[in-house]
Amino acid sequence: FGCAAAVVGGAAGAGAVLYSKGELKSTENASLEQVLNAAEEAMNSMNFNVVSKDHDALKGKLLAKRENGDNIDIKLEQKPNNLTEMKIRVGAFGNEDQARLIQEKIRQKLC
Repeated sequence: FGCAAAVVGGAAGAGAVLYSKGELKSTENASLEQVLNAAEEAMNSMNFNVVSKDHDALKGKLLAKRENGDNIDIKLEQKPNNLTEMKIRVGAFGNEDQARLIQEKIRQKLC
């Protein structure tokens, strides 16, 4: 369901991506728990070490480390209509290329 629903459209704004102030922000057409699990799978597939994973009904957070020691900080927020806002920051100041690569991996895991 994840990819087909995202391609068809679903709610307005789903799939939109914005990079600002060191953070990649997107809206995913999946529940917070689905996105959190996909993020963990993506980190493992990229050989990043998941340091912590936490969530409640409305918010989630995953912290991982790259081989070079950079933190990967993924914050999730449940939105209406089964949408989840995702923010990815790589390193202290952000790394857009790495953040987009991670986002792409997470979207693949949602399929």
